Amino acid sequence: MGLYADQFVPRLIHYAMRGEKFQELRRGLVGRAKGRVLEIGIGSGLNLPFYGSEVENVTGIDPSEIGLVLAEKNAKNAPIDVDFIQGGAEQVPASDATYDTVVSTWTLCSVANVDEVVAEIHRVLKPGGQFLFLEHGLATDQGVAGWQNRLTPLMRKVAGGCHLNRPLDKQIAASSLNIDHMETGYLLPGPKPFVNNFLGSALRN
Repeated sequence: MGLYADQFVPRLIHYAMRGEKFQELRRGLVGRAKGRVLEIGIGSGLNLPFYGSEVENVTGIDPSEIGLVLAEKNAKNAPIDVDFIQGGAEQVPASDATYDTVVSTWTLCSVANVDEVVAEIHRVLKPGGQFLFLEHGLATDQGVAGWQNRLTPLMRKVAGGCHLNRPLDKQIAASSLNIDHMETGYLLPGPKPFVNNFLGSALRN
């Protein structure tokens, strides 16, 4: 992928996304996880401190070797058992109906194929299992959406393939998962094209 993408981007994301408001949103979402958990795009493990006592263990999957090195360091202080897999979320090396919870925070913006990843989430979730997500994407405000479309080609180059303009709320809603709750809006401080977020949960029947 190149030195910049392999070495610099994972560290940039680690430092850019650990502010107080990020932590608050992570804590509220991840605290709802339970049972066996798969976290896709675990990156440097910034969610790990927020898993609660209802979690049996966490498996984190991420394509970035450097990200997983950082995550292993964070896992030493995590309140739960954690193991890691280097790979993409399009093909999770797990049997059908393995996990009670799948977690994704600011990950679906950069995967190669959102529909494939969401289908894989459905496959590995147990019946009744939950998908907890916190993602950013396309705003309903046309002025903001216009800037997201203009900025996305640059973001893809400098931020690990990030798309600001993916309608992830609609893509999750159109999947085989059933939306249980979704909050949308500018949930973080900063320029609106970057902070339109979708926070919620979806269930597998």
